[in-house]
Amino acid sequence: MPFFLIRGTYHIKGYSPDGDSLRFRARNKANWAKLGGQPVALNARGHAQLRLEAIDTLETHYKNQHQPLDLAVKALDFLLKGLGITGMQTDVLWTMVTAVQDGTEGYILARTTDKYQRPIAFVYAVNRPRKMGRASTYCRSACVSRPTTGRFRLAWLIRPITRDCSPICARLAQKWFA
Repeated sequence: MPFFLIRGTYHIKGYSPDGDSLRFRARNKANWAKLGGQPVALNARGHAQLRLEAIDTLETHYKNQHQPLDLAVKALDFLLKGLGITGMQTDVLWTMVTAVQDGTEGYILARTTDKYQRPIAFVYAVNRPRKMGRASTYCRSACVSRPTTGRFRLAWLIRPITRDCSPICARLAQKWFA
């Protein structure tokens, strides 16, 4: 099954994101139907909870407990910085984002959902999608050259897809694997 490119906006205000998931609103809700698996679950605001492809980070919240919060926050900050989302403030317990530059434009590459009806996706800042829809024919050039998800410490899990990675990805890979 091919990956599909879906444009939209990222949303974290009023939510509890962490380094491996965040909310996304597709510009065209019909694009969600292209994904395999369960139908995408949308909340009242039309936001889907994304699960980042090949990434697992510490949780900023988990059953009212924190995993090592300093590391969980670093993972979240790294994700948000990569997507161009700035100005995040949370409540004291890190259970909800209270202020942020919300609605940042971006796009995802996804092909299926998980058992919780979340699209499993690579996430990108808004900087270069060339066309909408089926992405399998041009993944190795424009679209997958700068995946935010590919910059994490676990980037080796998706390295086969990002062989033609940008200098940013290469520098980050050197930093993490040195």
